[in-house]
Amino acid sequence: MSTDSSGDSTVNRRWERFCVFEFCFLIVSCFFCLWIFSLPQSQWGVVVLSGLFGWHLFAITLCIFYLAGSPIVMTLSLLSPEGRALRRKLRDRSAMDDLEFWNRYYRYSATSTEIPCRLRHLLRRDIDPLIDRAIPSDPIHLLLEELDFADVIKLIESNQKSAIMSEETTTQCGG
Repeated sequence: MSTDSSGDSTVNRRWERFCVFEFCFLIVSCFFCLWIFSLPQSQWGVVVLSGLFGWHLFAITLCIFYLAGSPIVMTLSLLSPEGRALRRKLRDRSAMDDLEFWNRYYRYSATSTEIPCRLRHLLRRDIDPLIDRAIPSDPIHLLLEELDFADVIKLIESNQKSAIMSEETTTQCGG
């Protein structure tokens, strides 16, 4: 079973709750409008009715898009849909330890075990813990979209002698 379906079911539940809330709010607003019209004319009634009309115009449009099958993505996340999909995919994947990662992807290359191990440790610590689940073909730039790879190079350079060469990292890498 794909986890995208579980993520989609959460989104669908939120949209369904929004539609139910909007329907209830629309009913209450109709009764409120009937009550406002039964009162003598006042300026506050016009202001309140204008606000309700604006809200319902916006919310009913969102409900129609949802019911038509193409809900509008409402999120405060800075990630693109591709970035969110990559995060879901990485969360579903099991994490590999450094030796398993090297054996799977770099065993037959001239790369020593320490280079991928140290890079993964640095990226895991300073960029994103999901790096443990990434494979070489994953577009990891989507994990932190505002990150420039020049910043990654500077990070590697600045930590080359301090954090990467620490005894703890060397021990973790089997060195």
